[in-house]
Amino acid sequence: MRKEEIPAFTKELKKTGKPRGFILQNSVFKARETDTEATAKAVLENDHIDKSNYDLLLENFHLLHDIFLSLAAQSNFPDVSQKDFELFCQEIGLFDNTEDFNTTLL
Repeated sequence: MRKEEIPAFTKELKKTGKPRGFILQNSVFKARETDTEATAKAVLENDHIDKSNYDLLLENFHLLHDIFLSLAAQSNFPDVSQKDFELFCQEIGLFDNTEDFNTTLL
């Protein structure tokens, strides 16, 4: 039977490496073009939207784009599931509780 304590073995970890950070030119997104007013207009003109809101949507396109990316990151990227979109709409109060979300979208 052993009378002395078993010495603890700890290996000293090396602290090497560079701090991590996102660098666009080193990523898979390097070929992606930054959205401009021209690309925003192209998106809005080719989408099925109510043209009476065109100016409002164009003015806030960058905000809508950021909201979409945030929702997609929390859902099934690059898509937003209907359930996640419904939860978002409820959170911001887009629909009142008297409407059925599924029939509203039809």
